Amino acid sequence: LTSITPTHFAVYLSQDLQGTGRSHVGSLVPVGTNVAAVGADTQQASFTHVVVYTKSQLAEQTSPVGSSLVLTAASVENVTFEDLDLDAQELGGGISWLAPQDMSQVRYYAVYLQTGPGTAVSVSRVQLGADLSHTTSSLFIAADTSLQSYTHIAIFAKSELAEQTTPSALSLTGKDASSNITNLAFQ
Repeated sequence: LTSITPTHFAVYLSQDLQGTGRSHVGSLVPVGTNVAAVGADTQQASFTHVVVYTKSQLAEQTSPVGSSLVLTAASVENVTFEDLDLDAQELGGGISWLAPQDMSQVRYYAVYLQTGPGTAVSVSRVQLGADLSHTTSSLFIAADTSLQSYTHIAIFAKSELAEQTTPSALSLTGKDASSNITNLAFQ
């Protein structure tokens, strides 16, 4: 009688610890490795657990081991912007925000001008400066920054894995009015 040695691990998202309704995640993981990557923005759907089966040359194990999924969400709050640039179609001033309540996975923030409040894939955007440390809660926009067709300031929290999908956004509506002096008379 020959013993059968596992060669890989198969990782699945499932609806329970028994592997009900399971869906395979990523590639098979070789034995000797104890880490499997689940891609950023993987849809949770009805899955509540991650389960792992050993796999040999002959078959996959029938009873998995597993754990409940732990999901993390983090968005900044109370985004404010004080525009000190008096020209129409130009910005300049300070953006500030409050950190998310759960900072356990936040490493950076990315601040953008966007053509709407939505996700990165649904709008045009330009990043204002480089990524900011998670200890930062403000950014200064230089005077005379062109507004172009941008309508929102958006702040995305970033982990070591990925940038969040949906930002905290602030509308810039009403910025198109200039601050010109009118009815000036000289004597």
